[in-house]
Amino acid sequence: MVQGYSTAYSHANTAEEATAPAKINSAASVKLENDLRVALANEEFRIHYQPIVCLETNQINSFEALLRWQHPTRGLLWPDEFLPVAEETGLIVPIGEWVLREACNQTQIWQSEFLLKPPLTVSVNLTNKQLFHADLMETIDQILQETNLNASSLRLEIPEDVVTHNAERAGSVFVQLKTLGLQVQVDHCGLSDLSLTQLYQLTRLKYGKFDSLKLDCSLVSGLDGNNPNLEIFHKIIAITQELGMGMIATGVETKWQIDRLKALKCLYGQGYFFSKPVEGCKVETLIGAMSAQS
Repeated sequence: MVQGYSTAYSHANTAEEATAPAKINSAASVKLENDLRVALANEEFRIHYQPIVCLETNQINSFEALLRWQHPTRGLLWPDEFLPVAEETGLIVPIGEWVLREACNQTQIWQSEFLLKPPLTVSVNLTNKQLFHADLMETIDQILQETNLNASSLRLEIPEDVVTHNAERAGSVFVQLKTLGLQVQVDHCGLSDLSLTQLYQLTRLKYGKFDSLKLDCSLVSGLDGNNPNLEIFHKIIAITQELGMGMIATGVETKWQIDRLKALKCLYGQGYFFSKPVEGCKVETLIGAMSAQS
């Protein structure tokens, strides 16, 4: 039936037929928006944590907080299934605040339990709408005070395209975030040579340095074969070394990739080779297992 409908739509000759999918999509979006409001009220959201590991020592350095939705009928949903609607409707702001508070609180607890040196830190993603929300600084400051987490233990991840496409606004927010004492990281770096050049110019001439750049997983996956983006990879290395920024590789899945990354002077990695994202209650076991391997 779905296939028949798609075929009919592709040959639509009337306005009614042409607008049918839009109506369906609109109705689905409205329902999803309502479900998101209910999810927030009913505490249906979850955070899974994926470790960021020092490649030299195999020690967990940090965790990235990743949002999930435990939907009552559809099961566990990943962000790509609901985040676009949350962003469009502005619901990402209260959802993001919840994520930030939960992640900071959990990290403070872990720091008390696991006396690691340096202490565990946490990375939280910010979307375009979150980054430019008027109350962002006040919200972050309040959450840090509530959870008693040191600002330097919180790393905010900002997508590369948000930084390069909104240079003036992003630069202003970046300065404010650094004033609070937070770490700021650019995510999905290396998707294009042009964006990387823009990022370098903005960082060197305007913003001041970010704390770290996070490589897009496509760069890392290409290390197993003939990587057409190897030149971009080397440019990122040059930028981080020149400006004194850290570098984190994502999508690490093989020992060969780790050896290659170490040879390329990339010190930190994240990916399924180390662990899939896990619930907070499984982090203690994960830290113990990783410590035993090091």
